[in-house]
Amino acid sequence: MSYLINNDLIWISIPKCASISIEDALIKSKLNIKEHSDIKKITGKIANGTNGIPLENFIGHIHVKKSKLFEEFGKKETVCIKRDWFDRWISALQFFFDISIDLHGNEPILPFEDIDNEFIYKYFGKEFSDILYSDDYDGCLKIYQSLFKNINVQLDGTLSIFPSQNYWKENENCTYEFDINEIDKFVDFIENRYGEKIIIEKFNQNKKKESKIIKNNELKNFIWKNYEERFVKKNNII
Repeated sequence: MSYLINNDLIWISIPKCASISIEDALIKSKLNIKEHSDIKKITGKIANGTNGIPLENFIGHIHVKKSKLFEEFGKKETVCIKRDWFDRWISALQFFFDISIDLHGNEPILPFEDIDNEFIYKYFGKEFSDILYSDDYDGCLKIYQSLFKNINVQLDGTLSIFPSQNYWKENENCTYEFDINEIDKFVDFIENRYGEKIIIEKFNQNKKKESKIIKNNELKNFIWKNYEERFVKKNNII
């Protein structure tokens, strides 16, 4: 989820960028943490039960775009964790299947271990990304149904992990950004700014599974074209 820290700094939560671990540390700290109101709406909706499947560990973890955060908290400085865009997308793909299977018991049309490049090209191309970026619920539901042959939970929000990091930041850098491989610098930043040393434990880490995916330039270009290229700022000569 995304927070306002000490009424001073907005944490922008980006999927697959250590967000659960960092948010756990922020909540457990002595910092004044204010949740975005969307968390209450989502929690209230899911807490009533979703086909009897417990979602206690996930109901509070949502992601909110920068403009909505500004609407609620005001325009303040922002901070986030960033990650290599290609590594993040591949990690998101495995996480999507892991959560859908392990948490909901949904049966995919193909196990992650058997997914190859051709599967990605077929199911995760332009149509998939256009629907994600349009916030089309019915379209997302159709996508979800196409990837699973046995579904207990129709749609659980995990598709939100696929859009670019720039989607959540709305194509602007945060005031402060830290690479996922240097989270210690984020910890130091919080301590220097607020005098509070947060303790980040590792949660929700994908244990990398073997698959038939070949990480070559063709695949990298495919992911770039469908998920990242639209956020490249182009200089228009007048």
